[in-house]
Amino acid sequence: MAGDTVARQERRVSEKRVALVTGGMGGLGTALCRRLHAEGFLVAATHSPQNGRRDAWLAGQETDGIKVRAYELDVSNGCRVPFDHKRV
Repeated sequence: MAGDTVARQERRVSEKRVALVTGGMGGLGTALCRRLHAEGFLVAATHSPQNGRRDAWLAGQETDGIKVRAYELDVSNGCRVPFDHKRV
């Protein structure tokens, strides 16, 4: 019985859509992250390497019940974006 519950939970997670929001910690990005979370997406937000408020932003989202994963990604030079999409 417990194995069935775990299998159902894993299936629900694998069926969820994933949204990647570049610049997700800015004003518009935050609004997008929240909306997508409310729509049932698993949300990943990217931020620049210089972003010093990552932890505070994540804590604020968690306090509000919004689950977001954060990834450092500098998109200012698209030719140099070393992003492993499998991490998301």
